[in-house]
Amino acid sequence: MSGGFRRERLAREIFRQVSLVLLHEAKDPEFAIVTVTRVELSPDFTSARIMVGGMGREGPELEDRVRRMNRARGFIGKRVNQLIGLRKPVEVRFEYDKGTANVEKVERELRKLREEGRS
Repeated sequence: MSGGFRRERLAREIFRQVSLVLLHEAKDPEFAIVTVTRVELSPDFTSARIMVGGMGREGPELEDRVRRMNRARGFIGKRVNQLIGLRKPVEVRFEYDKGTANVEKVERELRKLREEGRS
């Protein structure tokens, strides 16, 4: 029981710290417009999949940004580990969260239908 709670708590802290590092410390200004959607932490606490969305920017543009984030993951992971103060470092890996793109697409379509209904 405590392992699941601990993993969830650590995932939340990684989520928070990665978001702050991307916003304030990353050299690439485009990282600041990426949204961390969730963090999936491995059972042994050694790696974290960080799922990101693009606030309306999906497709090739966001996929390119995720590739650049993975190239910078050494810096980002090291900084996050320093901020959290872990004894064993957690390796971070960024992935494009396609679920957020689908949600945004559905919301756009619903908005269109609502606007057409008013006309």
